[in-house]
Amino acid sequence: MKTPITSIRAFSEILLDENLDEVNKRRFLQIIIDETGRMSRLIDQVLDLERFDSGKQKLNMTKTDLAALVKETAESMEQVFGEKGLQFQLKLSFERLEIMVDPDRIRQVLLNLLSNASKFAASKVILTAMENEGDLILEVQDDGKGIPEKEIPHIFDKFYQAKNQTSLKPIGRGLGLAISKKIVDYHGGTVNASRENGMTIFRVLLPKQLKAYLNLNSKIAHE
Repeated sequence: MKTPITSIRAFSEILLDENLDEVNKRRFLQIIIDETGRMSRLIDQVLDLERFDSGKQKLNMTKTDLAALVKETAESMEQVFGEKGLQFQLKLSFERLEIMVDPDRIRQVLLNLLSNASKFAASKVILTAMENEGDLILEVQDDGKGIPEKEIPHIFDKFYQAKNQTSLKPIGRGLGLAISKKIVDYHGGTVNASRENGMTIFRVLLPKQLKAYLNLNSKIAHE
């Protein structure tokens, strides 16, 4: 949190200069607004993760059409990929599939994975939704240089920041993947990462049928 705080303080002090022109005043005020928004999102993520870790988080389980949810989430990311010059492809192996999930949380997982892919991809990102006998399978693939093999076991740890192999700088705050794993765990599923055929793949498996995990120490509220 020190990074946005430092920016807010620095630009606030600059604004005290009575000789500052109007253009720069507006520019610095916008930076302050952006940094406070960044801090707010970070605090929300930290609190979110704390609730999961303490068992206080609740999921609103409802019968959800996963095909529609995946399509809506993909559409919300199309502009991001377009602005970055990335080709985006959605592959759906079913037209409709209803399962019990918390739709807002599953959308959060997909957005986290797609956002990460947009940061690492070289030219394309692929979102695939398919099923087997017992599970719904969601995959996000990108053709970037990939996560160093030694980092893969740690990327779902909170505050762990994977490095972009092009810039060698950590990307993100190290919370998105940790929260995504908690969400998937609460749904009784699994999430993992691998490198296959030149693509980095994040794979989420969600059970299609309600099972005993819904009683997970009374952590999950369902309808």
